[in-house]
Amino acid sequence: MSESSPASTFSKWIRESISARVLFVGVLILLLLIPLAMVQDVIRERESRSNEAIREVSYKWGNAQTIGGPALIIPVQLEKSNPDENESKYYINNIVVLPNQLDYKADVKAEERKRGIYSIPLYQADIAFRGHIETDDILKAIGKDNGVILWDRARVLLKVSDVKGLRTTPKLLFNGESLEFNPRSEGKFIGGEALVANIENFEGGRINFQGSISINGTNSLGLLPLGSITNGEIRSNWSHPKFIGDYITSETPQVGEGQSAGSWQVLEMNRGYARIFHDYDNSILYNNFGVELMKPVDHYTMSERSAKYGILIISLTFIAFLLIQLVVNLKVHTIQYLMVGFGLVLFYLLLVAFSERIGFSPAYLIASIMTTALITWYAHSIYKKRNPTIALGSTLVLTYGFLFVVMQLEDVALLIGALILFIALGVLMYFTRKIPSAQA
Repeated sequence: MSESSPASTFSKWIRESISARVLFVGVLILLLLIPLAMVQDVIRERESRSNEAIREVSYKWGNAQTIGGPALIIPVQLEKSNPDENESKYYINNIVVLPNQLDYKADVKAEERKRGIYSIPLYQADIAFRGHIETDDILKAIGKDNGVILWDRARVLLKVSDVKGLRTTPKLLFNGESLEFNPRSEGKFIGGEALVANIENFEGGRINFQGSISINGTNSLGLLPLGSITNGEIRSNWSHPKFIGDYITSETPQVGEGQSAGSWQVLEMNRGYARIFHDYDNSILYNNFGVELMKPVDHYTMSERSAKYGILIISLTFIAFLLIQLVVNLKVHTIQYLMVGFGLVLFYLLLVAFSERIGFSPAYLIASIMTTALITWYAHSIYKKRNPTIALGSTLVLTYGFLFVVMQLEDVALLIGALILFIALGVLMYFTRKIPSAQA
């Protein structure tokens, strides 16, 4: 009796061993990571195009806006002694004086506009502000007692991050006097563009002010807490706001269908810079609070998140495919496994393509039905039996249902996902508990 050659033994192991089939399926799963990564690149590329469309529209309409002010810029003539030359030199330093009290009220009317297939959140904001500024003890605040305050050269800054968005000329009353603004950059502390106005016949003291700005913007609106006490209120018709910035709202935000509101109170000690300072000492542009117009469902983000679960979906489907193959004692060709795998990968491409047109949830339903129907039909042509086909189709329905639940329940996604995987492992253990050791 002749002994089998190593080659024939290995060939028999490949054909009959369950371990070999599991290894084979594992290799196929790893290979499918390549087309899955290509699909993820397509999703990111489509998201990039969407962002480009937003940038093009916002450049013409008005970018995300940051509003702040008013702030006083007061030149001070200071003396610098030179002991070696026994003389003094004089130089001009700009001093920034911020409000003691500043109250904002903003009404944001938001809408979505289309650029091709892309939806862009735009808004028109009407911002009213009022408060007062005390200009006493300016020299003491900066530690210079021998300076001369040049009141006649004082000016007012009103921060507007993108002046293209202005719908009307801003209005500002200083002690009842209307000021006229000119756009220009003034003082790096304010971070770029600002509206500047000169003050006629100004001699210091207390200034009561009130004003308003009507402006267009995209995506978000921020307010600078320039007052020693700053109160802010933003109301909007946007149902899905995100309250952003460096400070949490002072009260629970009101969010409902077609309306939202948030309010803040920020103190001087909260914000990290003084009320009076040299104009080169601080950069305050990014210290703000405000609102962002979030989309209820960002289909690109959701599609990319779902694609990250792709390896799990492919693995569960292939395991089910393999178990059914073992139960019905059927040989499945490598190409047939690959066809099923390509169908699973194509689901994510269908998902992002449909979601650009009809939104994420309807797109997910359509893409999952198409993929499940295609793979179930293909499996039936392989199995030639009803029950195995129903089993695989049910597995796909449960798998896509599991993924959708995890995507919707973001806060408890880990818990739900872990529980469902635990159940799936239990099912696999049940069906593999009686595998003959001879076929291992």
